[in-house]
Amino acid sequence: MSRKIILLFFCAYVLSLSGCGFQLRGAGGLHLKSVYVKSEFADKISNEIKQLLTEEQVTLATSEKEAQVILQLQHEAFERRTVTVSAGRERIEEIELTYHVDVELQKADATPLIKKRPIHLVRDYSFDNTAMLAMDTEEQTLREDLFQDMAMQIMRMLRVVQVPES
Repeated sequence: MSRKIILLFFCAYVLSLSGCGFQLRGAGGLHLKSVYVKSEFADKISNEIKQLLTEEQVTLATSEKEAQVILQLQHEAFERRTVTVSAGRERIEEIELTYHVDVELQKADATPLIKKRPIHLVRDYSFDNTAMLAMDTEEQTLREDLFQDMAMQIMRMLRVVQVPES
């Protein structure tokens, strides 16, 4: 008898979960049909964005006139800055990496959807002078992480853009 009651409660629980409308959010698709990616001194990030757009089944336009929107990526740059130096031995203790890209999105008729804005990402890490090879590897890993984070941030910007049909 108790097995039947437990089974009945379990079935009721499962049915109540399916009936409440709960579902995972998911990635959310792009609402864009065709994009022209224009790059000015931002070739690495523009190539990555083109690949991500292709994976999302967005058409890459060959000219600005054919595109629904124009994505301009400009002035991609990595910067490395010493943040902390030890007082007694004058050795570097902390490094800061900054990656920035200027992003602008406009419709084909030059109406701005997202005005030109810089995106800056910053990471810092402790530097160990006794493990130089490891520090080079760590810096390269952080640079790649910054690059991937930048690409994802630009894609999130594109996901929220709604372009009315003309």
